Amino acid sequence: MPKNNTTKNQLENETSNKNSKQLIIFGSLGLVLIISIGVIAVATFNSKDEQNDTSKTEQNSLESKDSLSPNSSMEDESEENESEENESSENSSGGTGSQTELNIEIKNDANPENKEGESSSNNFKDGTFSSTGNYQSPGGDESVEVSVNIENNKIQSVTTSSNAANSTSKRYQELFKEGVSGEVVGKELNEIDLSKVNGSSLTAIGFNAAIENIKNQAKN
Repeated sequence: MPKNNTTKNQLENETSNKNSKQLIIFGSLGLVLIISIGVIAVATFNSKDEQNDTSKTEQNSLESKDSLSPNSSMEDESEENESEENESSENSSGGTGSQTELNIEIKNDANPENKEGESSSNNFKDGTFSSTGNYQSPGGDESVEVSVNIENNKIQSVTTSSNAANSTSKRYQELFKEGVSGEVVGKELNEIDLSKVNGSSLTAIGFNAAIENIKNQAKN
């Protein structure tokens, strides 16, 4: 009997140890499972937070862009308005210029007599005309003969002849003769008004007087 009891006790102890080991194993597995679930839950929560933060950031960015877009559209509109104002001012200035030109044309057309008077006063007959111009020199009264060829109101050629009695006056008239062509040929008859040619200023006075006489001769 005692031997059977011992065996029975041993079996019970072994069974108890096995049960204890199983409980420990199942407990460990349960703990690991709980920890795993907790880790997964934390990771999922963090992921959701990150997604929320990202969504908020994107939303803020969109709101920021939306808030800026009205300013951009206002700037574009301002630039467009400035462009329209510039075009309007250009058109108005262009219209004013055209109107001014039109007024000038109307005024000119309204005064045909003035036009005819101006053209007639500036028109001279073509041909060769001669005259004598008188002037006062230190040696007494002197004169110079002037001959010009006129074509289209312009002097094509000029010649002068000395009538001087004084030797000094004659010398200055010769100097004048050498340089006068370069001063008057190719110019309008109405433009001629010489002051000095090759140092001769008194002969220029007689020349201008002769030109005035020629203008009267050549008038249409």
